[in-house]
Amino acid sequence: MGSVLLDTHILLWLRRAPDRLSERQMAALREAELRFVSVASLYEIAQKVRIGKLDLDEADVADLPEAVPRIGLEWLNLGPRETLRAAAVTWPHRDPFDRMILASAEARGMPLLSSDARFSEPDMPFDVEILD
Repeated sequence: MGSVLLDTHILLWLRRAPDRLSERQMAALREAELRFVSVASLYEIAQKVRIGKLDLDEADVADLPEAVPRIGLEWLNLGPRETLRAAAVTWPHRDPFDRMILASAEARGMPLLSSDARFSEPDMPFDVEILD
């Protein structure tokens, strides 16, 4: 397998609760040559901690830029085309972080490791393989 992109919760599980990862996700992590995390995930985590939706220590959030490479992952920047694609898609699911992550995976032809059931629904407009 070439490259994979991790959804935000997969990054959190990998760091805090790896037993929550499915066998398929674990295999993909082992087999991938490159493992990416979107910078949108960093923003999502910081935002959710700030508003109290995620119980994570501020120091852990501040350490993420360095922690991600330490655990064998690489940061994936958002490009202008996928940012526009994420905004333009008609889809009832309006979460901007999910949209940016999916658009990034689609633009690069990478499968996405995610357990988000919404990504497997028939109306999901992004052409992305979801590894759940």
